[in-house]
Amino acid sequence: MNSRKDFYRDTDQLSKHQRRKIWSAVESQMTEYSISSKFRFDWKNYTLGLATCILLIFSGIGVRSLVFTNQLNNQSELSMMNSAYSNTIIQLEKIASNKIQTNRIQNLDELLQAKGEQLNSVSSAIFEISNSKELKDFESIKEKRLRQLYLAKLQILDEIIAMEGGIK
Repeated sequence: MNSRKDFYRDTDQLSKHQRRKIWSAVESQMTEYSISSKFRFDWKNYTLGLATCILLIFSGIGVRSLVFTNQLNNQSELSMMNSAYSNTIIQLEKIASNKIQTNRIQNLDELLQAKGEQLNSVSSAIFEISNSKELKDFESIKEKRLRQLYLAKLQILDEIIAMEGGIK
């Protein structure tokens, strides 16, 4: 069998002092590594991740605002006017319905019923024209007629609200 002396010379052997020094360095490195690995914080990765997150948030806000402004710019003036009429009419219908429900005078009751019937007929005409697929070729005529009907509906609603002293 081979002995140690066949492979190593006496000068290759480490002294006790050298061995103790090597093992104490290894041991200190092991304990330093385990403690530092638990509480290690990498500021470079943290700042890069935070910067990326902020850039993504601002990019998302920019894309959203760009899409929103393009949608507003793509709407024609007539469609924006029709939506304004629709929103106004919805608010006035709420007021007029309260007026019709809370009336107490007999003569006023008949007038309000007549105005309510006019309101229903104008509303049905608006619904028919706005949902009509046959008038796709005559879009400008359709928009003019819708505007006229919206104005008529607003006048009827104004008359209902103005009856018997206005809003209570």
